Amino acid sequence: MSNQPQPNKHGVYCEDAWTETVSHKTPSGASVDVHLVQLEAGWIADRDYSFAQEGGGGWPSIHDKIMPTRDEAINAVLSKVRRSAERNLEFSPHHMSDRDTRQCKEIIDWIDSRTRQMELFA
Repeated sequence: MSNQPQPNKHGVYCEDAWTETVSHKTPSGASVDVHLVQLEAGWIADRDYSFAQEGGGGWPSIHDKIMPTRDEAINAVLSKVRRSAERNLEFSPHHMSDRDTRQCKEIIDWIDSRTRQMELFA
């Protein structure tokens, strides 16, 4: 790839360097965006997410692990999002509303479904 994306002075690949964004929004309002950058050596990704009154994420940076394929980069990021949703369900069940619980379960179900689909077509 001759036109290699360049990070900014902080080592972050800003939106104009992203190769693509994979987005998902659940019926209850939870959302996940996976931002991908393709480099000569492979793919890096990071995420933005919002569910169960929690949010977080960031943009791909030079500190993210380079994965050999796009799917592996997406899976690595989604496993972090899944762990966050699982932690919410495990450690905060009495402090979460029904909507928050539903959002966590929908995110987990979507990630699991996506993973199964990727395994079928691998």
